[in-house]
Amino acid sequence: MRSRSEWLKRPWWKISHGSRRRVGSVRLHRLIAHSSPPYRVEVGAGPVRREGWIQTDVWWGAWYHLDATEAWPFRPGSVSHVYADNVIEHVSLDGARALLRHAARALEANGRIRLVTPDVERCARVYLERGELAQAQLIAHRNAGTRAEHCVDVLRGVFVEYGHDAGYAWDFDSLSAELGAAGFAAIERCELHESNDPLLQGLEARVLPVDRSTMLAVEATPARAGAGSAGSPARSCPPTGGSPGPHPRPRKPRP
Repeated sequence: MRSRSEWLKRPWWKISHGSRRRVGSVRLHRLIAHSSPPYRVEVGAGPVRREGWIQTDVWWGAWYHLDATEAWPFRPGSVSHVYADNVIEHVSLDGARALLRHAARALEANGRIRLVTPDVERCARVYLERGELAQAQLIAHRNAGTRAEHCVDVLRGVFVEYGHDAGYAWDFDSLSAELGAAGFAAIERCELHESNDPLLQGLEARVLPVDRSTMLAVEATPARAGAGSAGSPARSCPPTGGSPGPHPRPRKPRP
């Protein structure tokens, strides 16, 4: 049987997808063992690279492999920030609940989680209004290679395409309720790229400008931070007035 070091030294292109995931998991455990907290963790990062963040994914090409719905290797209270951009809608409700529990356990007392996902309420409003925003959404879907011929494709494109059909659909009420149940408080609704925390500003890279009308960004802190009880009334993040962040790339299905 090959040792871990032998697996890590094998040429990348000679390793199967399953083995690459195992290598990525070993690599993540090694990083944690040989570095000091706190950590900033992005789940479902894909090929995105951010300085100062540990970018994880279940994708076989991820440098650090982490299935965020399974137990996290981070020690309790060792993570300062958790970020997930268009991830939670790809997993079931039970999977999302597990992800939130693991994140709450890993976060330090004053840590912060930021989740970005399509917003059912906003998408429904755009569909019902059938105006310029709906037409812009249809064009965006077509440009991403998705068939969009009728106004209903505003909804179908968001909640059926891009691998979303296997996951759960979210609005602010449902996501804030699940965050509260998982042990989070001070739940805030934010606009894309905006946050009271400088480390969470300008991160969204998977959305187009037109998606501002249909996306949901939510932040929260562990309830033990003393910012209120779990499920406390939600607030909104004020505009930061800073940079809108990196230029967004075209939407495409997740690997």
